[in-house]
Amino acid sequence: SKSFFQVQFLRPREIFPPPFRWFYYFALFMRSCKANQLNNKMQSLNKSEKYFELMMKLVKTKLQIDLQKSSQDDFADLLKDIKNIIIDKEGNMKGNQENLIDEMKHKNVTLNEEILDLKRKLKAYT
Repeated sequence: SKSFFQVQFLRPREIFPPPFRWFYYFALFMRSCKANQLNNKMQSLNKSEKYFELMMKLVKTKLQIDLQKSSQDDFADLLKDIKNIIIDKEGNMKGNQENLIDEMKHKNVTLNEEILDLKRKLKAYT
């Protein structure tokens, strides 16, 4: 176990004797290739996640803006509807007022005629 103890303190390259060091370099090369592939995959996943997050943020912002515009449009439409209702009511009220005025004029004329008839009848009795 003396060799095991000595191996613990040697660097990885020194473990292999010189004719077999090419195994070490081959393993080192393969490890670096796999690490590069893994890094590339992680970067592409990070890019995909970032793209997805940005798209979600964009969609949420667009929906919020549309909601605000639609609520503002709803209020504008409501204001127009209220104005139209008021104008219709004013028109109906003016029409009703004109009808009432005409009726009152007609009743006034009728009452004046009755008063004149009563005055004539009163003169006739006296």
